[in-house]
Amino acid sequence: MPNVVVPGTGTAGFGAALRRREEGITPIMYDRNSDYGGHTMSFRYEPGFVFDSGPHISFTKAERIQDSVRRLTLGK
Repeated sequence: MPNVVVPGTGTAGFGAALRRREEGITPIMYDRNSDYGGHTMSFRYEPGFVFDSGPHISFTKAERIQDSVRRLTLGK
């Protein structure tokens, strides 16, 4: 099975990796940050503060996007 490198672990990176996986290609994801998620990442600071770097919810009505999120999060 061939491999492909996906730069970035944000929404676009996860979407690209999902598509490659569905095509039978193994995605290898890299990110310049130590955490994954791109602009959906949260920063945690003591004592218990959490700061979101971007949006954490999507209001899209696009069925294609909703299906992708379900497959990524639920494996379906």
